Order: sequence, then structure tokens, then C-alpha cells
Amino acid sequence: MGVPKTSTPMKGAIAFGLVIAAFAASRVAAFAAGVRFDARPIGVVLAVPRSAAPEGSALRELYYLHIQPPLFNLLLA
Repeated sequence: MGVPKTSTPMKGAIAFGLVIAAFAASRVAAFAAGVRFDARPIGVVLAVPRSAAPEGSALRELYYLHIQPPLFNLLLA
């Protein structure tokens, strides 16, 4: 019975290079097609915790709105 061959570091580097090249090609193609990054909505899409929430729900609000800045949510809660 033979021992299965493992990938060499060179094969891993080639695969990594191909992934990087494919990503770069996709970014160039998107830019050429007119796709641009738009960060304008970031300032207006933050959800504000409910002010009429029952007592003790501040931690629940922080848990469910975890993707937003936690200190901002804590001050509002």
C-alpha cells in the first residue's frame, strides 16, 4: 500500500496566487463595468434601540445589535 501524497508548499503557493489573481481580475472587471464603492448610506442605516423598551432589555438590545458600535448602543439604551 502506498502512502498518499500530500500537497507541496509550491502547489499551495500557486493555488494562493491563482486566487489572488482571480480576485484582482474581478475587481478590475467590476471597475471597468462602472461599479463603484458607495459608503454614503453608512451614516444613516444604523438601527437605534427602542427607547420604550422594558427595563433590563439593554443587554438584549446590545446582543441583537452587535454589529454596530457597542458604546453607541449602550449610551442609547
